Amino acid sequence: MALRHNETLSPWDISDETRELFQLINGIYLATIISILGIFGNMINILVFHRQGLRSPINISFMMLALSDLCSLLTLLWYNICGNSSVIHSDSVFFFPEVKHLTAGFPHGCFSRISAWVTVFILTERCVCLAFPLKVKNIVTPKRTVIMIGVVYLVMIKSLVPIYYTKYLDWKWYPELNESRIGMVMLEGSQQLDGVSSSLYSSYMISAFLAVTAMTFLLLLLYKSQTQWRLDNVKGTKFKEKMAGRDGTIVKIVLVEGFLFTVTYSASALVLLINILEPEFSYIGRLSNLYFATFSVSFLLDDINSSLHTVLYFKMSSNFRAAFFDLFDIRRVLKN
Repeated sequence: MALRHNETLSPWDISDETRELFQLINGIYLATIISILGIFGNMINILVFHRQGLRSPINISFMMLALSDLCSLLTLLWYNICGNSSVIHSDSVFFFPEVKHLTAGFPHGCFSRISAWVTVFILTERCVCLAFPLKVKNIVTPKRTVIMIGVVYLVMIKSLVPIYYTKYLDWKWYPELNESRIGMVMLEGSQQLDGVSSSLYSSYMISAFLAVTAMTFLLLLLYKSQTQWRLDNVKGTKFKEKMAGRDGTIVKIVLVEGFLFTVTYSASALVLLINILEPEFSYIGRLSNLYFATFSVSFLLDDINSSLHTVLYFKMSSNFRAAFFDLFDIRRVLKN
């Protein structure tokens, strides 16, 4: 089954030209540049956190977030390459407007969900640290962190099974091209399963968005409450130094990550909510042009969220900066 463009334009849809303009600006130009920078940034994050050691639960969480962000950006970069007009109109045996969905679009969505739920876990972990400071070492351990995040990866990757069970790449005849190419083939009667998969995908992302928003504000309240209580009850400068130290820095970093996620994923949550309410708002529905245009915006915002963490860590964490300089031996180079 070939992906079709709307033969009769729906009153709520947009033209092919408008869709292509959105995809050109957001996908081919902006998102591609940001993706490349973000890929290098997340590779640096993984190396730095590995350099610091994975004995700390928060380092494990940050490293696994960097890994999912890296995979998300790699798949998004490939998605944008497949959407490039020069690639689409090349003499390749692949029909890239369809190939990109199976090889990049669906995997990107999977890794975006993983990043979202790892962010939920990180926020929850920090809330536990503030709510139960004396018990946190027994509650949040490196082993439990690996298990919980591993479960997130496993569940989200398994959610792709229905998609790849009903869709695969094979030779097809394209009348508009008057030739056969390798494109996406859908099994007969797979539309119902597609609806289930789409609903699951949307529910995972919307629930993650709501959870991140709620946990971010809860963490902010706990941080303010604990800070005020200790300022009122603890004398001296040791507490102020501690709150300005590593623990306080981690809380601030996680808070910024939570707010950044809430802002950048609000568009995705809205698009997915519309997808649930309006079945025609999909990549094969009557509102496919509007679907692709809005998703180009949400993909761009996802791109920004996954790419800014390196700047955030470098700006706010002296430990990250020290490990970064040590990793690349920058101080020795500058001295020489």
